[in-house]
Amino acid sequence: MKKIIIIMAAGVMLLTSCAKHDFFDEDTITGKVGPEAYWEVGSAVVSAGGNMDFSAQYYSSADKIDHSEVWYDVEETLDKIVTCPWTATFTYTLSSNTTQQKRVSQLIQEYAHTEDLWSDSLHAYLLEGTFPVSGTLAPFEWKQPIQFDSAKMVQYFGDTYMQEFKDAVHQKMKYADYRKMYVGMGKLDDFMQFTDSTEDKNQGEGVYVYHFPKNAQGE
Repeated sequence: MKKIIIIMAAGVMLLTSCAKHDFFDEDTITGKVGPEAYWEVGSAVVSAGGNMDFSAQYYSSADKIDHSEVWYDVEETLDKIVTCPWTATFTYTLSSNTTQQKRVSQLIQEYAHTEDLWSDSLHAYLLEGTFPVSGTLAPFEWKQPIQFDSAKMVQYFGDTYMQEFKDAVHQKMKYADYRKMYVGMGKLDDFMQFTDSTEDKNQGEGVYVYHFPKNAQGE
């Protein structure tokens, strides 16, 4: 008699059968008959290197079941969000999201099949267990670092990302934004020198040209 293997692909729910199976349909359908399986995993969030709980129901009236297997692939999702906290008149955010497959689907763990797993109430074999979660891609977070690291900025966002962000912010900044930025850096004196008005004698004695409009300075 041919043996079959129940394969469960982690991360998805296989809804190929009901809780109560239709034996009449399975015994009368023409063509090859395959096993039916239903399974669900536990918490959607599990730390790298931990274990994921699952519960599975399966059966087949056509072939002898040899064992069950769990397979999964690994995908890495990166959420990148950069904001400028030193602006007063607007909020600028630059974000991106990317997902990349880091490992193809492969066998993770096998489970022996025994008749002890049979459930009369479910009319199926009930398997409850765990499987290991990959520890090779542990999650990381770089959020509001105390000290800015330019090397990490390039590593996580690319060579041109920071300059593009600065250029986009600079085009929107007004007097209040520059003042908040310099105050935030503890350089208010430098800001006052930077924003001082300049006398334009070409227009006459006592005529000053402001680097920012007077109404923007609250004068």
